[in-house]
This record gives sequence, structure tokens and C-alpha cells, in this order.
Amino acid sequence: MPPLKNPRHEKFALAVASGKTQSDAYREVYPASRRWKDKSVHEKASAFMVKVKPRVQELQQAVADQVVMTKAEGLSLMAAALRTPIGDIDDRSLLCQEYLVKDDTVMVKMISKISAFQELAKSLGWYAPEKTDHTLRFKPDEKVINLLEDD
Repeated sequence: MPPLKNPRHEKFALAVASGKTQSDAYREVYPASRRWKDKSVHEKASAFMVKVKPRVQELQQAVADQVVMTKAEGLSLMAAALRTPIGDIDDRSLLCQEYLVKDDTVMVKMISKISAFQELAKSLGWYAPEKTDHTLRFKPDEKVINLLEDD
């Protein structure tokens, strides 16, 4: 969905999507409303919100899509940490935690391969406990039966 045609509507939608209250967004878009009573601003802002709600939801979803990491992305990152040699890491790599250049020396610190493997193994269920049957089954012989009956 493209930006709303009315610039004030778009500005209001952006303000609400970024976390401002409807009333604060309304006051930002319509500065004259700053002199109004809170109840009046709230009523106008609520009515205004009905008009722009689909745009607000779209903007919020776009932000959420950029922020949320999927399980597949996480698994892919851990697998990349295991497969990527330290020499292939530069300051722009997602696997780089620290990058320092001093004189002729470059120091690179990347994600721990051991930690990446442990997290990957947990995610894939490789550490899940195996079910073992510890039930003891035996068929007593006649001598044992006689001993049990004597008690």
C-alpha cells in the first residue's frame, strides 16, 4: 500500500505506528489541538484513527517483518557460524562480533563455533533424552517362589 494521499493522514499513521498515542499523534499533526481539552483531542484522534487504521497496521507489520527473526534464519546463522572459516570474516559479516585494526594487524572475533553447535543441536532436538525402559522382568524359579511364600 503506498503512502496515504493526504500528508496529514500519513504523518498521523506514521506517528501512531512508531508508538505514539493517538492523541499525541493528533496534536503533532494538528498543532492547534494542543490547546484543546484532552477529551476533545481523544475523540477526534479516535475518529481519525478509523480512517487510517489499515495504513497503521501495514506500517507496524513492515517493521515487525524486519525485526523478527524466523527459526529458519536462526538455524541458518548458526550453520553459517560452523561452516565459515575465521579468515572469511570481515567487519561487515553477520558473524563478526569484534573487528580491530591496529598497525598491520587485524583482529577478528566471531561467533563461538562451540556455542553455535550447541544451540543448533538443541534446536534440532539432538540433545533430547532417549527413552529407556528400566522395568525389571524376571520369572522366579521354584526355590524363589517357596522363599516368598514362607514369609
